[in-house]
Amino acid sequence: VVIAPAAVLAWLDLYRTVSHLAFRPLYNMNASSSHPLMLDVQRRLGAFEMTNVAVDHCSDAYGLVLTHKDGWKFVYSGDTRPCMALVRAGEGATVLVHEATFEDSMEQDANAKAHSTIGGALSIAHRMRTYRVILTHFSQRYPHVPPIDPVLMRHVCVAFDFMSIPFHMLPILPALLRPITCLFEADSRQTAPDDVDVPSTPLL
Repeated sequence: VVIAPAAVLAWLDLYRTVSHLAFRPLYNMNASSSHPLMLDVQRRLGAFEMTNVAVDHCSDAYGLVLTHKDGWKFVYSGDTRPCMALVRAGEGATVLVHEATFEDSMEQDANAKAHSTIGGALSIAHRMRTYRVILTHFSQRYPHVPPIDPVLMRHVCVAFDFMSIPFHMLPILPALLRPITCLFEADSRQTAPDDVDVPSTPLL
């Protein structure tokens, strides 16, 4: 089941005609929450409210805010520059997953390409008063985890492919940053060609 704003669903429906993706049925999250598919998702996950937020990236780019009946709130930024609309919608989030395409020294590139730096993402997390932030969508120019200000590490972790974090591990999530950094560094050294100088990553 794909739940998304109407414009995104229209694009996916068109894309499906030239691809092998199998996703049916589609559901417009701007429609009534009494839609049978939405009710089924709520039954599986527990009662919640889901809000899409237009973010600062391109036309029809959205973030997501999911608020559960038990009180926790999950926010996903999608591709975006730092966006105050997302801050307002996600205030007090339990978990924020935010893109961090560029390191802080490339802020001009980030603005030009409508993405966030690591510092920009962490600034949004601070303004949102989020409990934990997971940084993702690093540029492929980085064979390792870009440097993160040690002062900000107490709330931060980084994402990797197929990452899964149970809620009971959120308190220790920032402690995983150092071992994940080491794993990224070791992997980049093993896979890089012999003639490529892979920069080392400082242990934070």
